[in-house]
Amino acid sequence: ETVGWKQHWEKTYLKCQQCTADVIGRAVKMGKLKGRKGKKQFEVFSADWMPDVHSNIWLFEFNMSPAVCQKEFDDLEKRDERRDKLMKDDEIMMRDALSIVLPWGGGRVGLWEKVDMDYI
Repeated sequence: ETVGWKQHWEKTYLKCQQCTADVIGRAVKMGKLKGRKGKKQFEVFSADWMPDVHSNIWLFEFNMSPAVCQKEFDDLEKRDERRDKLMKDDEIMMRDALSIVLPWGGGRVGLWEKVDMDYI
């Protein structure tokens, strides 16, 4: 753990949010994502950002679908503890994300933040 990281968290997190919205906006403009103007749309993405010592952030990975959607998880012979953990984590993530649009008592909506894409 890097000493003193918490003092930079708020500013770094805001940069990550803004850059994630920019990546999604570019994907829509390039036709990689089909936005529906005037319609509500629900997508789950995963963006991994790496900050450096100069307060820059670098996109490390952008996932368009959770691990449970990957073919490698269908093969029971290839399943191991790591893959089982990924599937369980993604199952929880998907259940929580769906609770935004279909609220239920066990959902954890507070863990999610909506990206305002009205400018697209």
